Amino acid sequence: MSGKKLLKREYIEKIFDDQNIEVNDTDDLIEKIKADPNAKFNLKRFFKDNKDLMGTLGMVFKRADECLEYLKENYYVNESELEEDDDDEYNIPIKEEMNFDRNGYAKEKPEFAEEKIECAGEFEKIVAEMEQEGYKHVIRESEETFSSNEVRLVETNVIENGILKITWRSSEPLDMSKIFIMEEEGNQVLALGHLLNTDKENRFWGVFDNSDTILYNRFEGQNQVRLVVYTKDGKAHSCVSEMNYIKMETEKEKPLCIDFGTSNTTAGSYGIKTRTDTEIVRFVNVMTEPHDTEAAMLPTVIYVDDCSDKNNVRYLFGYEALKRIEQEEHYEFKGSAFFELKRWMTFPEKEEELRDSKNNKVRVQRKYIIKKYIDYVIEKSEQYFGVRFKNIHFSAPVKLKSSFIKTFKEMYKNEKVILDESQSIDEAFAIVYNQIINIINYKKETIPNKSVLIMDCGGGTTDLATCSFSYTQREGYTDELRYTTRFENGNPNFGGNNITYRVMQLLKIKIASGFDDSIKKDAMLLINKTEDEILNTIEIIDRNGAYNSDDCRNEIYEEFVDEYNKCEKIIPTGFAKEFDLDAYESKCRKRNFYCMWRLAEKIKIEFFNSIKVQFNFSDQEVKELLVDSSNDYFYVNNKDTNELEKRMNPLKNVTITNKDVERIICGDIYGLLYGLMKKGSLSDDGGTGREVENFDNYKLSGQSCKIPMFKELLKEYIPGRKLRPYAKGKIKTDNRSEALKLECLQGCIKYIKDRRGHELNIIPNIERPKIIYNVYILKDHDKDKKIFDCTRLAPEDTVFEIFNSNSNEMNFEIRNDEGIVERTFSISLDDKQHIEAKSSDEFLDFITKECSIEYDYMKTILLKMSEKLDTVDDDDVKVLFCVPSPDYYGTDIFLIQRITENGVKSLKLLNYSDATFDNPDKTFFDGKR
Repeated sequence: MSGKKLLKREYIEKIFDDQNIEVNDTDDLIEKIKADPNAKFNLKRFFKDNKDLMGTLGMVFKRADECLEYLKENYYVNESELEEDDDDEYNIPIKEEMNFDRNGYAKEKPEFAEEKIECAGEFEKIVAEMEQEGYKHVIRESEETFSSNEVRLVETNVIENGILKITWRSSEPLDMSKIFIMEEEGNQVLALGHLLNTDKENRFWGVFDNSDTILYNRFEGQNQVRLVVYTKDGKAHSCVSEMNYIKMETEKEKPLCIDFGTSNTTAGSYGIKTRTDTEIVRFVNVMTEPHDTEAAMLPTVIYVDDCSDKNNVRYLFGYEALKRIEQEEHYEFKGSAFFELKRWMTFPEKEEELRDSKNNKVRVQRKYIIKKYIDYVIEKSEQYFGVRFKNIHFSAPVKLKSSFIKTFKEMYKNEKVILDESQSIDEAFAIVYNQIINIINYKKETIPNKSVLIMDCGGGTTDLATCSFSYTQREGYTDELRYTTRFENGNPNFGGNNITYRVMQLLKIKIASGFDDSIKKDAMLLINKTEDEILNTIEIIDRNGAYNSDDCRNEIYEEFVDEYNKCEKIIPTGFAKEFDLDAYESKCRKRNFYCMWRLAEKIKIEFFNSIKVQFNFSDQEVKELLVDSSNDYFYVNNKDTNELEKRMNPLKNVTITNKDVERIICGDIYGLLYGLMKKGSLSDDGGTGREVENFDNYKLSGQSCKIPMFKELLKEYIPGRKLRPYAKGKIKTDNRSEALKLECLQGCIKYIKDRRGHELNIIPNIERPKIIYNVYILKDHDKDKKIFDCTRLAPEDTVFEIFNSNSNEMNFEIRNDEGIVERTFSISLDDKQHIEAKSSDEFLDFITKECSIEYDYMKTILLKMSEKLDTVDDDDVKVLFCVPSPDYYGTDIFLIQRITENGVKSLKLLNYSDATFDNPDKTFFDGKR
């Protein structure tokens, strides 16, 4: 038995609070404890109550997982041997009593009876007091005084605001701090929560939003429960409620589909709750009163609530994060807040600094932060459907599909099955697939080959993709749908957030003009060009050197940006570290930025979703629509003291018209379109032209594509009649943003459903993405060298940089095919891999295996490299070259050294790195704007 002792059956029952639990061995016990929401909590209490298990050392555990480790090392579980157990073996005295706080940490000293009053607020203490005698004092009210709707709870779920409605008809005021769920007859506590007011005087929400205070295993078998509330004089009152507790089963076939977006995330599946084609997860929006329980989108936002323990960082997600930022902290938050998480997917290994409101600070890799957010989405989805999902489908940007899915597979290894590339669908085709199915269902006939051009302008990026498809009906056999998709072009730095930023700039100028008369506030004068002049200017700029929509300082926006920069002295919004600000100034500036950004986002959405032509903030109706009264202030610089002061009602003289907004976004939108399709054609790698205007269909996705000006400017390239969308009916104005976002998710769900069904044989063909970036080696004493050419990807076209063995660093720059710099980076030229091959064949085998490069492709490159090296006199030299990464949206950089010893030459791989084309650090939330 390796010195291990037998763990008795009665101990296992105490941990699980369940006499029917079956455990085979210690590993099985630990797995069951991890899966049980209450077991870890019971485990702490169990060690306190069973001192004989602690051994002669009197060990004190700081964490529940240390308790688990102790069990594993010192005990075994075997049901067949339980009857042979000798009780005397376990009666070993303990030196010191165990004592844990609520978070599972051991307190520094034993807890004596006179000190127990300090933990009166702890859940276990409250439960013990209620179960011992507190229930005897509960007054059972009639339904005329106290009633509720059905208590609905899914295993591991929480009961959130808007779910459990309490009606209290007595005039005695309620204590809002606590509400119990107990057995209908008996004294066992099932859960502890609190009350919230609704919009009606005598109604309240019963909220159980902390899973640590819900004893899920006690709910099973309960058909009715007793709710217990307290009046402010301390009297307990109860009523009986129907109980609907759903124990989760695992859905092993149908996947959960997740559309992870820059601004918002959606999730759904099909045929689980109903028989409908698509079922969209509904989230609870805690930003509204009463809470909206039917929100289809979850903001892609994270707030760091507590990072005192690096291994157990607590976050708030989505609406809960925004509520903390906006409504509770009024944008004056000290903890870290992260937006645009999706941009991190191109560089998930990088670390981010996290801070909480108590100035704790840790560094965590981005992929772990992303996973926490996705875990939350999965958890809420499983609660919504009442099942645990085994399989997860992620829609991915067409150009990043391979790396996107690979990253999520690594994140969820041994936890979930992430559908691979062959089973999944990219975002561009998902949007089109939703439309294709509608057309098939409408026409009900064979559809010959059709071509579609897809433009997806999301929150942070714009992608241009093409798709061709055909649908063939076959009598007596499964119908066939063939499709081919390819990424064609894009702008990784232009999306809806760019438009929000322009509105924010305009808003800041207009607000600042109320404090300084010298500020020009008229957008028509600040950008003093007609629409035609703006378009001509962009084309001229491009002929002389590419138009960069990410660069504010160009001929169109120069005066506008100058005026915006002047406003920084009046209402500062820059809070980056390089500004060297004290704590107060940093807080004020951050508050100004986030509050102004949020307001600009609301203005943008309202303009593009309504028929209003102007917003005058002196109009009370407009103000109530856009401005939260508790946030109606900014910190403004006092000219006399040069100090920031809170100024209330700063929008009182501000008016913004749709003409203002159109003028400030016209240049950026046309700059984007001209950069993507300026010659009116798309060219494949062979140079064959495909005219933009000759596609059969066009699909514009993303909220920004629905801006009237966006469509008007697209008519420069595409006939207007072709831009009319296929639709059976109008989208309701107030739900337009949500409906547009859901198109991708609905396409994913329908695709998965049809692939698993029997009616369609779907045959995909995903062409490799078109590469639109070049890589340069930066040089101080010579012209920069193009080491990677996106138009010449054949192995024989590989470019080599050969240099002496003393070099130890090289700087690179990634530029798009217009010459605009996307990102810069450097790599070490030192030995990082420590891989030396004895022969060229061995070296080739290693590289192709470890780096996922095609054998013949790499063989050709190495042969050419050898020919180059043979022309070099030095024995020991280094050589660097680039090849397309396997997903074709990055470049793999190889650094190799040739070594000569005793006349024998060998190759050594010094460094191998993957450089993504996108710059994941470009964001509007870096505090530099």
